[in-house]
Order: sequence, then C-alpha cells, then structure tokens
Amino acid sequence: MIFKEISLEWYDPVDSAVMSELLASGMSPEDCWSAARLGKWASRDFSGIASCMTLMVERLMGRIKTSDLRRLTIQCRTCPCEERLTPGTEGMRTAILEFDPFPMLSAPDILRKQMALDVIRRGLGVAEKAGIDVSRAIGACDSIAAAGYENLWVWKRSCSSRKLTAEVVVRHDTEAVEADLLVYTSTGQMLRRALVAHEPPSEFGLYRQLGELKWDGDCVVVSSEYGFRFELDLTQDVNRLSGDK
Repeated sequence: MIFKEISLEWYDPVDSAVMSELLASGMSPEDCWSAARLGKWASRDFSGIASCMTLMVERLMGRIKTSDLRRLTIQCRTCPCEERLTPGTEGMRTAILEFDPFPMLSAPDILRKQMALDVIRRGLGVAEKAGIDVSRAIGACDSIAAAGYENLWVWKRSCSSRKLTAEVVVRHDTEAVEADLLVYTSTGQMLRRALVAHEPPSEFGLYRQLGELKWDGDCVVVSSEYGFRFELDLTQDVNRLSGDK
C-alpha cells in the first residue's frame, strides 16, 4: 500500500467566539452551533489554505510504502472532541483533532501556513501513535518550516537549440497560485519573465492552462488541450495569450 495523500478539512465551521457567548447565555449547544455556523465561504477559504500546505507536504514526502495507510484525512473540530485515529477501509484513515481554524481565515499568509503545518504535524502524530510509520511525512514538514514555508516548484523545463532554457515556476500561497514562464541563457542569466496564470489558491485551477511547454523557433509556448495558449516571443517585447483560461 502506498501512502501519498494528505487532506485537511474543517468538520464544523463555526465562529467560536459567537458560540462561546451563546453558550454563556444559556443557549443549548445544538442551538448555539446552528446560530454560530459559518457559510460555505469559510469552508472554501479554509480549503484554499489547507491545499497550499498539504500539496507541499505530499510533493516532498513522495510515495511511502505502508501496511495500512493510503490517504490521511486530518479533520479539525471546533467543538471539544477526543483526539484519535479512526479505522477506515482500503487505507483511508481519519485523524480527528480539536482545533479551531477560524482565526486562520483573517491571519496573514505566513501565519496561515505555520498554523496549517502545525495541524498537519498533529495529525501525523496521531497516525504515528497508532503505529504507522509517517517519519518521511514529518521530515517533509520539518523541511518546509526550515525553508520558510515557501511553496515554489518547477512544473516543466525545456531547452532550445540555441541553448536557452525555459521553465514554468509555480508559486502557491494561501491567497493565490501563480505560474511564471522564465527564460535563461546557458550561463543562468534570466532573459525574460512573464506571468502565465493567476488563480485562486488551488493548483487544480492550473490544469486548464498547464499542459505542454515547448519551443517554436524563438518563441516559447505554454499550451493545453483545453485551448489555452500562451506565447513568449524573444524577438519582440510582447506576449500573446489565446484560448480559454
């Protein structure tokens, strides 16, 4: 069995401050939860924060052979709960944690990343206590913190007949994900840089743009099967964009 997926979810998206006030006023826990419940925007925003960090951990840890874990879902619960690892089928396990994600929504990017990574560590710790070897995933978390939480990676690289190198670099933070096209000489000097894509903070949004990277004479082309085409012409100070984003 191969462990390669981590997800982070918010089980009960509520405003914890409002809920505490309502509980203090004597309202029943059920009514408090309904009154303090946040809209779908909270789950959406938290999902964007979570994907920034879980995808980075997945890339760094790679594929890990285990006896009983394929995917680990780390479930954050605002309301008090017992920290535990639930049994699952076909290697799908859930680590349940008491953690309130609400303060993350208004925090700056670097603090969001720190908080999300701390929660991922806690979830991995729950799996480790259950006897599952997740040391490589924990090591990936350590590497991310040591590198300053920067989620930056090369999607593709292509060399031309003139010994120029083009690469698409993806930068993923908790507010957006961007793809830049960079062109270098053989000595490493950057010739051109252009923004190819800018999307909400989910790398899945890039799939419609990032398909192929190739040279066409003095032009670098990023294209996809969905009709997207971005051209960077080195003979002109202009970029051309066509197709559906």
